[in-house]
Amino acid sequence: HDGDGIVNFDHFESDASMDSVLSWTPSPHVATTVVDGKPLAIWTPSGEVSDLAPLQGFGFQLASYQSAPLARPGTDLPASVPGTDVVTLPANPYGYVVVQTPGGDTECLVEATFVGCQTDGEQWQQHADGSGPYHGVRINTDGTGSWVDGNLGAAPPTTLGQQTYRAMGWTIESAPSGLRFTNDATGHGALVSIERVQPF
Repeated sequence: HDGDGIVNFDHFESDASMDSVLSWTPSPHVATTVVDGKPLAIWTPSGEVSDLAPLQGFGFQLASYQSAPLARPGTDLPASVPGTDVVTLPANPYGYVVVQTPGGDTECLVEATFVGCQTDGEQWQQHADGSGPYHGVRINTDGTGSWVDGNLGAAPPTTLGQQTYRAMGWTIESAPSGLRFTNDATGHGALVSIERVQPF
């Protein structure tokens, strides 16, 4: 513990796998080094750089994984009424749920604290440097979030039909227009499709 949260120690197979995973974390600051020829990262969910700075004395470097923010608009979308036939999706062996749209063009990882989605489409938020669109997005339980460059990994997804699902404290409504994720505790979330991401 760092006093206000858990400290995470992650040992990765490669720099690419580290970048992919850490771009989804809620912390913008990470301390990294190399152990046994592979990258090791230490980070706290609170993202306080002052907690990590002492590690520089032990050969660690501080890195930033802060992504462009995804802000929830001031006006909320009208409440949606889930269907009566709700399917509960169990967590996979890694403790989360992976789903995809009926057409397979958008895939999402569902955890208790966030939903992460990715697409190969070209219509999501553009990078400020003009290098193209983001292909990932993180949605927090309060409807805020961030655009992400990492990928969700290789866990096999469940293809959703046109109905309502529940997973990890989220209600998921699947339709041809995309997926609607609503956090059961807060009522916030986002509409996610290959064309756009609309938080609420």
